[in-house]
Amino acid sequence: TALFALQIYCDFSGYTDIALGCGHLMGIRLTENFRRPYAAASLRDFWRRWHISLTGWFTDYLYIPLGGSRRGLGRQCLNTLVVFAVSGLWHGANVTFLVWGLFHGVCLVGERLLLRGREVRSRAGRLAHRGATLLVVWFAWIFFRSPTMADALLIIRSIFTDFSPGAILSGLGMGGTELLGACLLVALLPLAEGLPALAGAGAAPARLGRQSRTVLLYFLLTASVLACRCLALTGGGAAAFIYFQF
Repeated sequence: TALFALQIYCDFSGYTDIALGCGHLMGIRLTENFRRPYAAASLRDFWRRWHISLTGWFTDYLYIPLGGSRRGLGRQCLNTLVVFAVSGLWHGANVTFLVWGLFHGVCLVGERLLLRGREVRSRAGRLAHRGATLLVVWFAWIFFRSPTMADALLIIRSIFTDFSPGAILSGLGMGGTELLGACLLVALLPLAEGLPALAGAGAAPARLGRQSRTVLLYFLLTASVLACRCLALTGGGAAAFIYFQF
């Protein structure tokens, strides 16, 4: 479930970045669509960072016309549920998408009722809120990913009962080569983050400016991803972007 959360973010944000880059080549600046969503401090903050264009569209053309937050707390909560129910159905006429949307809506309403506009001030409280937000978002992806509710319930049950390493790898669809590639990427990411800083703090930092360190960072990240992709190649060919179906 956690890896699917990473996959769908990289998939969707990745091809959005491709679209943004193509637009820049032609002098067109498109709207930013993702802003580090998994670093969100709350569910409300998450939806300010994830699929920003769709969130803005639903806000302008559904939430505000329904009354938004201008007609009291009860109406505000109802409007939130309606918006997220429609958002779920927008992704597909399937009960799993509806449950995904309503799950987010209910959790957002719960967050709003619990906080009542108050900010979490303590550091421990903020960390706990971030962690809870991440768990809610990741858990909701189960419904988004599952073809049927029976599949979703099977996954949820397995999370708490099936701890076999073989079953986990089978569920991920990973063989030894793919696992090696994933481990290589995980091992190289800290190296990619650390080497530019070490190089910049060396004997000749003036010759390695910020731009050069950025280039080196992206080179190492690209090399690690390319190495993993070469290790993980299979006969099935490349898969289409997940969000193309929407």
